Amino acid sequence: MHPRRDRSQFGEDEGQAATSSPVTPPLPRSSTWRTLLIATLLCLWEGFPLGILGANPLIGYQLYAVITIAGVGIYLASRVVRDIGVSYWAIFAFILFLWCCLVSIIFSEFTSPQPLIQWLPAIYTVTPVLTIFLLTGLNVSLIDAQRAIFWTGLAASILVIGETLFHTGLLDFYARGSAFGDGKIVFFKLVSAFAFMIALVQAVQARTPAQILFNVIAAGLLGYSSMFLAESRIVLMSILLASGLTWLFVLRGTRKFVAGALAPLAVIPFLWLILTRFFANFTSIDAYLADDVSSNWRRTTAQHFANYFERETNGLGFGFMSGNANYNNIIAFSAARASQLYGVKDYVVTLDDIGIRSALYQYGYVGLALIFVMTVLCIFTLAQARRIDARYAPVSAIGILMGALMISPVSMNYFTLFYTAHLGGLLWFMAAEVSRMQRANSVAAQRGRMERRLSAREDRTPAA
Repeated sequence: MHPRRDRSQFGEDEGQAATSSPVTPPLPRSSTWRTLLIATLLCLWEGFPLGILGANPLIGYQLYAVITIAGVGIYLASRVVRDIGVSYWAIFAFILFLWCCLVSIIFSEFTSPQPLIQWLPAIYTVTPVLTIFLLTGLNVSLIDAQRAIFWTGLAASILVIGETLFHTGLLDFYARGSAFGDGKIVFFKLVSAFAFMIALVQAVQARTPAQILFNVIAAGLLGYSSMFLAESRIVLMSILLASGLTWLFVLRGTRKFVAGALAPLAVIPFLWLILTRFFANFTSIDAYLADDVSSNWRRTTAQHFANYFERETNGLGFGFMSGNANYNNIIAFSAARASQLYGVKDYVVTLDDIGIRSALYQYGYVGLALIFVMTVLCIFTLAQARRIDARYAPVSAIGILMGALMISPVSMNYFTLFYTAHLGGLLWFMAAEVSRMQRANSVAAQRGRMERRLSAREDRTPAA
């Protein structure tokens, strides 16, 4: 555990202790197996490698669910062994999980009854919020989580770039239609975006030329993959905004200004790529919001689910259920046949396209409120990680990107939307770790003040 250190204790360079504190305490050691565990969970939820092997990726999703539910038992056992209480972060996550289950039971058993097989197995879609129990119970550290995101995102970016160059067909499972070319590969897109923020900060904080070079190359690969090959304008603009905010509020010392001076060398090529690839969609924000096909379809999708929500759920939401095309429910119908209602055959009507609004339609006003509070709490807590130690600055950058993605035209739902739930569960755990470390530092500082006061009283007390 690190004692909290004031910014004045650092020299001009990040993490360099001043003469009054010549020894910089080490960060918690990263555990390889814990890092690999997190990376494995991220892969399972992305359907990797099952998707490229021709297997049903549903197996991976369900395996993730089994692991996280077992993690609740591991967590409770660890609490008993260590004789410590349950954190409010874990309680909050469990409340959201229970609410999602309650809404689903009410809707699928009473409001609009359907066979158990058509809705209960889909409980796996909300189990990632329980990830905090597993990782806390196994003593996973903040550094383990950070490194898992970084290495998973970097490996995925290398695979995507390799597939783009050599067209091996390895990632055909992740191929999607493109508005700007023949197609795109959507593979660990958000994980790569968060990994980019980590690489960016690590490049500024690196101590040796080799470390600087490695992180600069990693940032280049991650940025190219997550911002351009994935062709997500929302992610692109969010990364650019988050990078600027990170430079302003997270980075410190002379290296910050060196990085700022060198940034145009990297930004200019990126701007050229933006103008040549996406210019038609960024000529004006009005055109983007009014005439863009993707934006129009998102509005159509939102209205589709809003109509059903208002007509059928009494404000409670319709919960989780299977999207199997053979089933008769709103999720299955929307994915398989609803697009024909709007004269389109190439689009799928899915909750993934409408971000945080999906929380309202699936889990009602209470679910939306829970998710909104969790999101805000997670963002602001992660953003404060640098206050614990300058070397946690990459975690602050993660929080800033998380926030930047919320102010986009389609705000993220990090906790119950299938597309992002696995990442949201991990970020919630990381925020809980930041909060725990802040409290520990506060207690240690208070204890130190009390000891100094007692010592001062003893010094003033005359000897008998």
